[in-house]
Amino acid sequence: MTVSALDIDLNGIPLGSLPAIALDTETTGLNVADARIVQIGAVRLAPGATDFFDMLVNPGVAISPGSTEIHHI
Repeated sequence: MTVSALDIDLNGIPLGSLPAIALDTETTGLNVADARIVQIGAVRLAPGATDFFDMLVNPGVAISPGSTEIHHI
């Protein structure tokens, strides 16, 4: 059985009380055609939660000085 967001009635439930995960990626540049991921991060957003994930990724290409300056990698 698959449950979609459309199947759940969230009327009256404060958004802040629902668990969520925030994802963040850092890349070698801004051009989506050739930028590569260099870092992935995630934080669980739930009351009392302190779970996080952070991982550097080898993009397989040199990281430009501009990207290094922005990401401090």
